[in-house]
Amino acid sequence: MLVMILWLLSLVILVFGILGIMGKLFGSHKSTTLKALNDKYLKGEITKEEYEQAKRVLENL
Repeated sequence: MLVMILWLLSLVILVFGILGIMGKLFGSHKSTTLKALNDKYLKGEITKEEYEQAKRVLENL
């Protein structure tokens, strides 16, 4: 019984670990892209409307 509980606990920790790593990988890409978008807007390379539309698209990914 104790062995079964330890296996289940190990499996849960493994799943949460994998999900955490995936979240960091994909989350960092999104934040990098958002930073680049902010930089373009601050430099005046895109309009406010273009910025807001692109930001909405990024937030829905």
